Amino acid sequence: MAKKRKSGKTSTQKKMNPVKRKLNWKRVIRRGLFVSTIIGILAIAITVFSQQKQLEYDLSVIGNGKPTVVQIHDPNCSLCRQLKNNVHSVLPDFASTVQFKTANIASKKGREFALQHNVPHVSLLFFSRSGKRVHFEQGVASPERIRDLLQGLAKGKNISRIR
Repeated sequence: MAKKRKSGKTSTQKKMNPVKRKLNWKRVIRRGLFVSTIIGILAIAITVFSQQKQLEYDLSVIGNGKPTVVQIHDPNCSLCRQLKNNVHSVLPDFASTVQFKTANIASKKGREFALQHNVPHVSLLFFSRSGKRVHFEQGVASPERIRDLLQGLAKGKNISRIR
């Protein structure tokens, strides 16, 4: 049995009463600012990522004065993903001279683009500075093959003869 204290309450009753603490407003404000900062940073990162993805799928830039490579891509196709990885492995060397775009055939615009050029997925289309289609590569091209084609495209050579 619990002992009674001078206050008239037992020791078990005293433990059950919550301890009232003084609210530390400085700590609340600091934590709120921290959480707000993290949420803001995440929102900015998501926005930037979304804008970059939109730029990757913007096919209207073909013929803007910079050679362009467009991958006809199906996101559910493992060969398409492998081709994209091969392209991305050599792309940093050509980022200033050649632009890379994706025609996602899971979207209406991507399907229309592929149909307009009469090409299947797992393909790369190469366009000159003026927007003229100069080469078509079907299948999973090796990084070395892609590098050779991009070098020729950047220099304005006839890349359909590159083997």
